[in-house]
Amino acid sequence: MMGHRGVRLGISYPEIYSMQIRAILEAAALCAREGAEIHPEIMVPQVATVEELKRIHSYVERIHKIVELTHGIDVKFKFGTMLEVVRACLRAGRMAETAEFFSFGTNDLTQATFSFSPSRSVARTRKTSSCRRTTSRASCRTTRSRCWTSRAWAS
Repeated sequence: MMGHRGVRLGISYPEIYSMQIRAILEAAALCAREGAEIHPEIMVPQVATVEELKRIHSYVERIHKIVELTHGIDVKFKFGTMLEVVRACLRAGRMAETAEFFSFGTNDLTQATFSFSPSRSVARTRKTSSCRRTTSRASCRTTRSRCWTSRAWAS
């Protein structure tokens, strides 16, 4: 389920995250120079361990210093993570030492908690379409291709 994506991809290929972090902070610096008040947030996805979050935070701190020196302006931002992995939720107290905010990935957490496979849950959703509970044929025709009851109705 976790695979080589999210934070692990950024750790394997730091140039990807470095480019994105720099773009966010430079855009913030340019906006601040023009007097626009913005509040950028850098949110790291798919974090499972505190060490992963700290590694990315070190990238952000290094790039933040470079951008401030380059543009000669104080760039304000927040650093946080999306908690999409059950282990990360259990370690949220330790992650809060590094992160300024959390966002909870409830879809991923629900799938992990109930051991749903993303592909299987889509198939189940299609079979339990809302048209099953309605009495109107017209309302079901809009979801006919996904509705298991549509075979029972003539066109």
